[in-house]
Amino acid sequence: MKKVNIIMVIAAGFLLSTAVLNSCNAKDEKTDESKEVAAEVNDKKFENKASENDAQFVVDAMSASFDEIRIADVGLAKSKNAEVQKIAQQLKTDHSAMITELNGVASKSAITVPAISSEDASKFATRLMETDAKEFDKKWLDRVKEMNEASLKKYDNASKDATDINIKSWAAATSVKIRSHLDIIRSTRDMMK
Repeated sequence: MKKVNIIMVIAAGFLLSTAVLNSCNAKDEKTDESKEVAAEVNDKKFENKASENDAQFVVDAMSASFDEIRIADVGLAKSKNAEVQKIAQQLKTDHSAMITELNGVASKSAITVPAISSEDASKFATRLMETDAKEFDKKWLDRVKEMNEASLKKYDNASKDATDINIKSWAAATSVKIRSHLDIIRSTRDMMK
């Protein structure tokens, strides 16, 4: 009887330690670049270059939206400027909607997408939170300006070059929002000079 109890305790201890190790490994896997993982999965799924390019645009657009939300949250938390707060809220609202829309587009085309913001965005968000309050708004606006400029180029290219009609039309419609974000960001940044 005592042997059975000892074996059960050992087995329970083994299972518990295995569960702990697996949860640690799962945490490490989650911190892998979600964008890179999605891109690798899509590379294996799609056999022609055009489909791979369409999938890569969707992955990039999804990752950029998660990153914009991450940076917008920092703007909402730290800025005291009403205009920056307004822009941050607009970015968060619009990019949350874009993620929802893009999930639908990706699903129709069997494209795997990232599920979280990039490690770079998280690191930059941390640095932004540590920025002096006097410099914060300018640095924040500079960052979202850069992000939107990069996104706009990709959206414009996809609206012309994507072979999947759903992706092409979504990119064209959404590039209008990105362009309007960029206009507001630039004008606000110019007022701070």
